[in-house]
Formats: sequence, C-alpha cells, structure tokens
Amino acid sequence: VYSHETQYGCWSGTQNIVDGGNCCSAPPVPPVANFSISDNVICAGECIDFTDLSSNSPTTWSWNFSPNQSDTSNLQNPNNICFSSPGAYQITLITSNTYGSDTMTQAITVNAVDTSVSVSGINLTSNASGATWQWINCTTNAQIVGANSATFTPTSNGTYAVIVTQNGCSDTSACRLVNSLGLDQNEINDLLSVYPNPSKGVFVLHDIQKTFLDQSVNVKNLLGETVYSTKITANKTSLDLSSLNDGVYFITIDCHLGKLVAKILKE
Repeated sequence: VYSHETQYGCWSGTQNIVDGGNCCSAPPVPPVANFSISDNVICAGECIDFTDLSSNSPTTWSWNFSPNQSDTSNLQNPNNICFSSPGAYQITLITSNTYGSDTMTQAITVNAVDTSVSVSGINLTSNASGATWQWINCTTNAQIVGANSATFTPTSNGTYAVIVTQNGCSDTSACRLVNSLGLDQNEINDLLSVYPNPSKGVFVLHDIQKTFLDQSVNVKNLLGETVYSTKITANKTSLDLSSLNDGVYFITIDCHLGKLVAKILKE
C-alpha cells in the first residue's frame, strides 16, 4: 500500500493531487511463509507437488525435504518430488526478500507395504498385518480365485506371489517357488477325488485306484493348522467336518508319490 504525504500527514487511497504532499514509500515488511502440498499422506515411491502461498512478495525460496531426502529446491513451486522410503517427513520452506525472511514447516507421512512372505512346507504366509491379500500365479500373472487370506496353500507346483494392500497402499511380493508337491493337479485327479465339493460338512474321499490305502489324511485350515485327521482304509473314506467353521480347507496326504493336496469348501 502506497501513501501520499500532505500537510496533514500521509494518506492512502484516492485523493486530489492538488492537496499537495509527498508519496510515502511502502512499509518495509518481510515475507510470511506459507505453502500447500498436493497430498500429505502417500505411499513409498509416490511423488507430490508443493505450491508457494507466501505473502509480502518473497524473492527467494529455499525448500528442504527431510529426513532421508537429499533433494532441496530453490524453485518457487517444486513439483514431482518423490519419496522412496517410508517415514515421517518435515517439509520446510524459507522465503526471503530485502526486508527479511520467514520459515514454515509442514509434515507428510509416507506409508509402506510389508511384502515379506514366510514359507512353512508348502504353505506361504504373508507377514503383513492389518492388510488384505490376493495371491497370484506368477507364471500366468493371474489372480487365484478364493486365495484372499494371509496364508496360501498351493495345490500344484509353481511360483506364487501375493498382492498386499496395507495402509492405503498396494504392492506385490517377490515370487516364491513351490516344488515339493509330488504330482500335478491332473495326475491327482486321476487318482483321487473329493465330493461333494462344496459340502455342508461331510466329504467323501475316493481313492480311485486304491493307491492310498493305509495312508494318513490331514485336513488343514488356511493357517496351515491341522484340524482333522484320519486314515484311508477303503477306496471311499468319509470325512465329517460338520464341527468346523465354514470356509476353505485343504486335504493333504503324504505318501510315496509325494505330498498331495486337494482344496475343499465347507459351506
């Protein structure tokens, strides 16, 4: 704001110049730092923009993005600043002009996803907590229908990974190899069948070629825990799982052919 000095002092606004006096200079004021961030909560690897909103006509800008972020900037509006590591970051802007400087700091949060996977036998378990999961076949890159729990038990040899959604972010684990299953699914189907599947509780295990007589049978839940055991004594064995909660289970048989796994659904 510029003023005009008359015999009555300084005035501002619209005045008649014939009143005399001198124009007063603008008051010397330092800038007031202020800025906005395109997003204050992001996922590791994402990039965001910063917009200067400082007042009182700053002429220089000094940005610092910390910790663990070596980038600094002297641009008024730095864009596409990326954060690869999770954590809490303090974003500082120092604005200056001829009359002084001012500082403002704001925080952003960079979230990460735990994509680590533990292996126990043929069971693959995501270590992420408070997450959702979708297991995929790495060979075909296809999602495996119904494989939405932290633990996944493959029914055939192959490589598998899990898409984890956690803290509002999604990422995919490394592929893990499972090669300890003795037979592929087509070979299992020629030797063994389970029906009805799904069932409300009672399943029939049909040893089609009487290959598994006297072999132990274990039923495991999605956590890999054994919840039912029996032995095959005839070509048809009844499995009464009525006392178990509804959900997906796995029938496993360890024999001279290797480990056989059949997926069942109790409704």
